[in-house]
Amino acid sequence: MGGRWAGRGRWAKLKVSAFVRKRYAKLAGRYGDTGAKAILGATILLIPAPVPGTTLIPVALAEIILRLRRMTGKAAGPSDEVIQREARRLLADLYAHLGEDPPC
Repeated sequence: MGGRWAGRGRWAKLKVSAFVRKRYAKLAGRYGDTGAKAILGATILLIPAPVPGTTLIPVALAEIILRLRRMTGKAAGPSDEVIQREARRLLADLYAHLGEDPPC
């Protein structure tokens, strides 16, 4: 029985890793490396937290980064609605990929 499940861990790791790389590339194209790291990192860290409202944290981090960009005179980046929509979509995709329902 152990031999049957031996390769599953590696397979799951490769699938999740490919999924995260693909989503990160999309996020980096839209929000830059810093914004993508903030959204993706917070989302991954908050997946196991069954606390309502945790899906807002990645959006808040992306918003902070955009506000800092605006204050420092760098390119404004996407609108607030785009950031929120993409963060929600990323969370939905991650939960769907893992076969779980989102906490909210």
